Amino acid sequence: MLKTTLGGQDINKLPVGVIMTRMPNVYMTDVNDSAWLAAHKLLTHEVDSLPVVRTVPGTKGKEFEVVGRFSKTNITRIFVELGEGS
Repeated sequence: MLKTTLGGQDINKLPVGVIMTRMPNVYMTDVNDSAWLAAHKLLTHEVDSLPVVRTVPGTKGKEFEVVGRFSKTNITRIFVELGEGS
C-alpha cells in the first residue's frame, strides 16, 4: 500500500485487487498449530501476521474459514506474560 501511494496513486479510487496479496503468496496457520509453529512460519516467510484458519467441513481440506489472526504482537505478548509468570 505504501509503495502504491508513493507512486502517486489515489488510493480512494484504486481497487483492492490491484494491490492485494495473491493466493499463492498467502501463508496461514491452522487453529490447532502450536504458537511455536505459527511463530516459525512468521519468520520463515518473513511476514508480520498470518490468518488463522480452520478447514470447512465437507471440503476435504480444500476450503478454509478465517477465524483469527496471529501476529508478531501475539508472540511479544506471550514472551511478556511468560516473563511476568502469568
